[in-house]
Amino acid sequence: NYITTMNGKFVWDDGLEGAYRKVDTAGSYTLGFYTPDNCVVKDTIEVKVIPAPILNLEDSIAICEGSSHTVTLSQSELKYNWYDGDVSSTKVFNQAGVYTVSASNDVCTVQDSFMIEIIQKPILN
Repeated sequence: NYITTMNGKFVWDDGLEGAYRKVDTAGSYTLGFYTPDNCVVKDTIEVKVIPAPILNLEDSIAICEGSSHTVTLSQSELKYNWYDGDVSSTKVFNQAGVYTVSASNDVCTVQDSFMIEIIQKPILN
């Protein structure tokens, strides 16, 4: 289970052997390369787990004809990108349709969408 390279092997700090390793926990990981004559070269990598952004938009929003609805995305550490290329965190809607926005923390990007429905004003006779 170890990779032989230049007559040596790779060993991780916890004893696992191999040049590649899957990790899903934050922390420091040290990999050593050992030659048959016990020469060793080590390097350490620091892994950070960054949570994905969260967009929690309503699925459907009904507004009265002639009105508008403002969506404010309040996570200032995120970068937003609307369906039309707008990158602001606040957007005003006054037309029916399905609208999409993505949010990124430079590592992960998520996308969400919502629908604006226009309710016609009642006619009084």
